[in-house]
Amino acid sequence: MKAYNLKKRKEIRDQIMALVRQIKSKNNSEKSGDFDTIWRVSVETWLRRHGLATVLKSKKCNPINHEFWSH
Repeated sequence: MKAYNLKKRKEIRDQIMALVRQIKSKNNSEKSGDFDTIWRVSVETWLRRHGLATVLKSKKCNPINHEFWSH
């Protein structure tokens, strides 16, 4: 895993905040909970773009049995 100094971390934060502003401008959302969601999406996007996170599709999907959800 890479180690980042303070200057690099600030640059990364600025890049993520730019993503936040970009997403907010497209969505025009002003709800208080929206920032948290947009922040998480922006961080995930940054991590993916820099090869620090990947998302894999599962090849096997188990069906959900709703009988177990009822009382």
